[in-house]
Amino acid sequence: MSERLLIRLLPDGGATWLAQSADGRALAGSSVGWPPAAALAAARRVVVLVPATDVLLLEAPALTRQHAQLVRAAAYAVEDQLAQPVEDLHFALARPEAGRVGVAVVARATLDAWLARLAEAGIRADALVPESLALRPGELLVEADRGTLRHAPFGALALETASLGDALAACAASLPALSLHDAREATATPLAIEAASVERLRDPLAFLAAGLPATVPIDL
Repeated sequence: MSERLLIRLLPDGGATWLAQSADGRALAGSSVGWPPAAALAAARRVVVLVPATDVLLLEAPALTRQHAQLVRAAAYAVEDQLAQPVEDLHFALARPEAGRVGVAVVARATLDAWLARLAEAGIRADALVPESLALRPGELLVEADRGTLRHAPFGALALETASLGDALAACAASLPALSLHDAREATATPLAIEAASVERLRDPLAFLAAGLPATVPIDL
């Protein structure tokens, strides 16, 4: 039996998955597609990573201890940072700490579409987590067509790979030292990005699985 089955939803509609032991070790490399019924039945928990491109992470003042009031207060506090009306969005909150609360924001239609994809595949998730929260602050994961940077406990950038260099240069003064994890083909054009360390990855999901805490920071 696996402790956690991790499924990653991809922006193109695909998915990858792997199983982890109780100590967080991947039981095998990631597989493309949906997990078979046997893998689902053998997992204590099913956690789904959703695309960082569709989830806004930010912080807001924790003005109350009541969850419903905290959601409303957080929505009001970040309303000027949102591109859609508040009523069209879903807000999920982390545990408040030091008078602040982490907030994940996703369009309700997008969340519904993810749940429909999972239901069609016969999957009932125990948690949906933005994939950016599987990175540690300062880590940048670059794949063929996109890059994801977690620059704060509840702050992330998710951009097309071609736009990464310019975007990082524009906000370099406020960013931590970068740890670059490059999952592109070895023949890919080098990135014009300054990083304190660079690692080549063969299995992005295995890397994300290793970074995701046993207790997820936020559940959509």
